[in-house]
Amino acid sequence: MTAVPVDVTPGGELDHVLSLLRETSQPVPVTSGGETVAVVVSPAAMELFGETLEVMGDPELVAEVDEGLAELDAGKGVHGPTALAPFLRRG
Repeated sequence: MTAVPVDVTPGGELDHVLSLLRETSQPVPVTSGGETVAVVVSPAAMELFGETLEVMGDPELVAEVDEGLAELDAGKGVHGPTALAPFLRRG
């Protein structure tokens, strides 16, 4: 990814976009001619997107997740605190 330094003039359009991002932590669509041409996201969101793409690109891991979800749907899951209890008692 290429970083592009930008002068953010207070009160300008980019300043407004960045303010929205800071205030809401939600992606901010950028439009031109009524069409969305970009979406501005926080660095944290971008990192999560990258991690998600990495997981989705691993067929074995996707299969394991699908298997786990199927087990939960079938009632074979274990409640989170119950699963973690043995590890929390060690500390």
